[in-house]
Amino acid sequence: MLHPLHEIIEVKLKESRWFQKYCYDGGDYLTRAGKLGMYVMRAVVVMGLALVASYVPAFGVFTSLVGSTVCALISFVLPTIFHLKISGSSLPTWQKALDVCILSCGFLLLAMVLTTPSLELQGILATFILDCCLDHRTGGGTKSFHPLSYSGLLSFC
Repeated sequence: MLHPLHEIIEVKLKESRWFQKYCYDGGDYLTRAGKLGMYVMRAVVVMGLALVASYVPAFGVFTSLVGSTVCALISFVLPTIFHLKISGSSLPTWQKALDVCILSCGFLLLAMVLTTPSLELQGILATFILDCCLDHRTGGGTKSFHPLSYSGLLSFC
């Protein structure tokens, strides 16, 4: 997930005048300072993303939702659709049936991976709203519970 991000930042960095002035040897080669600058930039990006991941609530659930959705689409749904689109008229009936079976399994898997993290996000959102509302009503004296657990939400009510 980091690969396209650091490439975009590297291109912008390499295009900047001050970086070209201090980090190139007059040609197309980076100096030691230029290579060090690239490594430092990558480390800063990784640390920044780690901070975002640790401080954004339910970031893991969100990335799970995005990753599983894209994985199901790329693995099952899109290749089958492309295969049917490109060579569907010349395929025997059993291969078309197999493609339709794989496609339906892919959609079933996609529906499953979409609902599971969505339920977790709904539970986290409900917990957050409940905590904020009760905190507002009671003036800050609420029970504490783990926001990612449904049992914590149920025991709180």
